Amino acid sequence: MRTNLEEVQKAVLGALMADGYSLGTVYQYEKHFDHLRAHCMKDGGEYSKERGAEYVQANEAAKSDKVVRQRLSSFGRFIRVVDSYVETGVVCFDKHKRPPLMPQSEEFVFVLGSWEEHLANLGFKKSTRAIRNMMARRYTLYLEELGISSVKDAEPNTTHGFLESLRSTWSARTIRSFLGDFKLFLEFAGRQDLAFGLVLPAAGRRSDIISVLTEEEAAAIHSVMKTDKVTLRDKAMVTMAMLTGMRAVDIISLTLDDISWASSKICTVQSKTGHPITLPMLPALGNAVSAYLLNERPMTADRNVFIRTYAPHKALSSRGAVEGAIMRVFKLAGVDSYCFGTRITRHSLASRMLTAQTPLPTISAVLGHADPRSSDVYITTDADGMRACILPLPKAVG
Repeated sequence: MRTNLEEVQKAVLGALMADGYSLGTVYQYEKHFDHLRAHCMKDGGEYSKERGAEYVQANEAAKSDKVVRQRLSSFGRFIRVVDSYVETGVVCFDKHKRPPLMPQSEEFVFVLGSWEEHLANLGFKKSTRAIRNMMARRYTLYLEELGISSVKDAEPNTTHGFLESLRSTWSARTIRSFLGDFKLFLEFAGRQDLAFGLVLPAAGRRSDIISVLTEEEAAAIHSVMKTDKVTLRDKAMVTMAMLTGMRAVDIISLTLDDISWASSKICTVQSKTGHPITLPMLPALGNAVSAYLLNERPMTADRNVFIRTYAPHKALSSRGAVEGAIMRVFKLAGVDSYCFGTRITRHSLASRMLTAQTPLPTISAVLGHADPRSSDVYITTDADGMRACILPLPKAVG
């Protein structure tokens, strides 16, 4: 299928300007079109997907250079935008991700589809379902490499062999974190015997004393957020993380409809557990969020609270935006932490609540734990309480 390149250029550049992209981005696309036009001259200036693929391949050189790799990525992204317009007549700037590798066995495809439908029926969001599907999909691919085409035919040693195969690229801690999802899939597939065998690899899990912000560090963070060094969006995100203990994925998915200004509450559904949760909108948080909404949030029809700063102005697609905001604020405050995500803000909130003698079930409810026992780990942050539990040394027998 051939298309007039002038028509494509007019449509793409018009869409860029309509979506509010910067002039620098528009200029980069113009340069791409100039180079692509020269490449298509042998076809009279008409574009085809074959010519687009050749255009990308023609720029593949010196791949070891970081700058060149970035340029190759931009060539590929440009051609994907052009191809999407040629195929659909609509300009789409969304990122095009490669589909995950899937097994070939019809039975594996069926059980994975049933597992996906089961998770959807339980109310899990798409991002959570994708994470829970990953271990199931990789296990079926591992079985296919062994010549097995059904979970029913899997031997007990295949689960341990599969976990061992992950060690070349995954840390032991990462493997442990996915064992629960793997176990649930095996039970769903009717292999309770294999799921039971996963208890032993998880038994060696080590529980360290978790890190929390000190009072001095928290004060420094609050002080720096009063300055103009912090954007209103970063201030609202960090304030929300510190005062509510919300996870990053729940912060980016929060919508304007989830906030009740009349009752000063946030009512949302957690992405990780699928459970509804209601949190108080404290005055400091309400002020930070309203300041962002009124003075800095781009004009858009999107209902998400937090929006991309640069065009296209739509909902944030990754929790990295929240983690980046926490990192920037912490560094400005001089807080040196090994973890800049919402893990430390959740831990710190739980520690403050525990110091105020808040019952563990209440802490668990505020943080939205699926299992109330998950809050037991926060006992390690209460140094005074732990110190009171120390038994006196017995007197020496003379």
